[in-house]
Order: sequence, then C-alpha cells, then structure tokens
Amino acid sequence: MRHRFFAILALLVAIPGTACAAPMQDGGGWRMWEYRADGLMKAIETANLNLLDAHCSDVGRVLTRSGVKFPAWAQSLRPACAALRNLFEPVGDLRRVRIVCRNLKQAGKEIGRAREVAEAPEADDRARQISAMIAQLRKDACS
Repeated sequence: MRHRFFAILALLVAIPGTACAAPMQDGGGWRMWEYRADGLMKAIETANLNLLDAHCSDVGRVLTRSGVKFPAWAQSLRPACAALRNLFEPVGDLRRVRIVCRNLKQAGKEIGRAREVAEAPEADDRARQISAMIAQLRKDACS
C-alpha cells in the first residue's frame, strides 16, 4: 500500500505545471466559486500542482468575502483544496498517509453533498464531479 501511494505521488509531482491566468472574478460569489471549482477540476485532471495552488490560493477569500452565504457543501471547497494539496506533499511515514487518506475521504464526502442552488444551477454538478475525482484519487492512493 505504502509503495503504491509513493508511486502515485511521484507521478503527480513529476508532471510539469504551468501557472494559470488571473481569474475573472466579476459576476458575484457563485461565479467566483465556479471558477475556482473548474480550476480545481482541471488541476486534478492534469495533476498540476501549480494550477491547484493558483485556484486554491484565494478560496477562503471567495467563501468569506464575496457577500454570498454559501451552503456547507460549497464551503467544503476549502478543505477539498487542502486535502488535495496534501496529496502532492512528500509523505514521510505511514501515519501521515493515513491522515492524508482520511482528509481526502472527508473532503470528498462533504463536497459530494451538493444541492442545486438557483444562483448557480451548475455548481452542484461541479461539486459532485470534484467529489468523484477525489474519491478516485483516494482509491488509487490509499487502497
């Protein structure tokens, strides 16, 4: 289990990353949330650490200062970013592997509870896609 985890991490880190353009954040809080969610999905698909960092860097600000009262599942974008970021960090021991795997499970579960919102009719679909991607990463890295 441990060797497979390290092999997956090595593969993810070995893929070169590129920085992303500055976000288009006009149009309200949900639009900013969707932009971050789209970037997070692209970062997961491409295993791009730089893209992950770029889209996760201001998630907390988007969630707290956009003027929108986000539901709990939408607020879980922050722990999802943190859990995925931890997947990219070198893991030194089995205890840390368990912590990373537990955090991935919790983050995927929380964001997977998405429900439709009138202001952003596609946000719940994005959230469920992120949840499925996290579940697959967890399965690959932690099984």
